[in-house]
Amino acid sequence: MEAACAMMMPAYAAGGSMAAPAVSANAIGMGFVTIYDLPTTSASVSTVLSEDDEGSVIAKIYSNGALLQRFDELTVSGERAVHYLDANFDGYVDILIGTGASRNYSVLLVWNQSLHRFEKVDNSMNGDILLQPSTCTLILQCSGSWCSNYYTRYRLTGAVMTEEDQLLMISERSEYITYEVTNKYTVRRGRRYDSMGELLNPGVVDCSVAVPSGLPKAWQLILSAYDKFYDLER
Repeated sequence: MEAACAMMMPAYAAGGSMAAPAVSANAIGMGFVTIYDLPTTSASVSTVLSEDDEGSVIAKIYSNGALLQRFDELTVSGERAVHYLDANFDGYVDILIGTGASRNYSVLLVWNQSLHRFEKVDNSMNGDILLQPSTCTLILQCSGSWCSNYYTRYRLTGAVMTEEDQLLMISERSEYITYEVTNKYTVRRGRRYDSMGELLNPGVVDCSVAVPSGLPKAWQLILSAYDKFYDLER
């Protein structure tokens, strides 16, 4: 899979109708793309946001100046910003909408080349986002509670997000038993939800370690990358 994904890297080069905007895949030196690095303009696509009478967001998408598509009743939290990227690594531009200041995004629209239309990804994109082109995955970081953070790796196929695995970080030792962990970092797989979206099973624990260096290499790199982000913010 990694070899196939690596071959798709030229998708980040600009040029051609609906081609993904140019983005450096090594922007922070570890083969990740961050939303800090994503362009806010595209040569072939533009997005105009407005608001309806109920306060929901309307997104009008133009291709080379002509109205291509419209999305109504979008929920976007906070300040609105638009970024363009190839989120599912298929070579075509996708659109993130949300507040750029805290790296939180509410809406992800991916391009469907066979239908020549954008599709809305159902999963919430709120959180800090990393893209890792070498594995064709994206990583979403969210706060779980006052003492926990979740880092979840997803594979995005078209407009469908599939969870690969999840890193749970617990900052308070007294809460370890609550989260069924014994150390600060725990890698889980196979979470299950009920029909209402409530977590039924936190998933199988792959490993649990006290220091980042004891985690699988991918998670070591991800944590190092987030440390760099926080240094930039400080």
